[in-house]
Amino acid sequence: MSCRNLRSPLSLRYENQLIKRTVLSILNMRQFIITILFVIYWALCFAQNTAVIDKFRKEIPTWKDGDTDLFYNLSQQKAAQLKLDVLQNGYDSLQIRIWYNYPFTTLRKLFIIKRANSVWSATSYRMSVDWNPTNLTDSVMSKRKKTVSPKSGWADFVHKLLTLQIIQLPNMRDIPGLEDWWSDGENYNVEVSTKQLYRFYGYHLPEKFQDKYWQAKNMAEILKLVETEFSVERNIKWKHKR
Repeated sequence: MSCRNLRSPLSLRYENQLIKRTVLSILNMRQFIITILFVIYWALCFAQNTAVIDKFRKEIPTWKDGDTDLFYNLSQQKAAQLKLDVLQNGYDSLQIRIWYNYPFTTLRKLFIIKRANSVWSATSYRMSVDWNPTNLTDSVMSKRKKTVSPKSGWADFVHKLLTLQIIQLPNMRDIPGLEDWWSDGENYNVEVSTKQLYRFYGYHLPEKFQDKYWQAKNMAEILKLVETEFSVERNIKWKHKR
């Protein structure tokens, strides 16, 4: 008579339940691992996107010896005296300044465009300064401030201004092949500030280089556009004595 290892129905039922629990446990663990991996992936993506969004770019020109551009320093001196917004850490949503610097005179000009709370505005300054060549400082002695609006309307003016790439234009000294041998003449400096960007760049007598360099031509056209729309003259009308 042969003996068989017979299991009772109760034992089989217990084993089936154990197998079922084990399978469910494995499935739950798999789902848990997938969930954890998804959370890690989402967190990494969020961190990467946040890093891109929060990355702030700042461009301030320097000389070959590492010193900060003189006209940048002078503009910041006057900005502090005029109690203007600090732009180096960004501005919501856009502010553009054009600084007009003239040789052999105390006259300085400033033109400011702002977009804040979806509203455009513009202000012009006409200043008299005390230039100290020893300390390399500009002290504002008097100023005249005026709120102005574009003659053709904001939409048309802003379209033309951005088409001329006022935000992206390079600093004149960085234009390949351009050599500036002029010892004096007007200097024009532009500040641009947004939530993610601060830039300062300058052009010296851009009309002298506009035939060969499109960047200088754009700068000359920007100055002409501001003069046409807001009556901010880019040049000085010298009075000659007879």
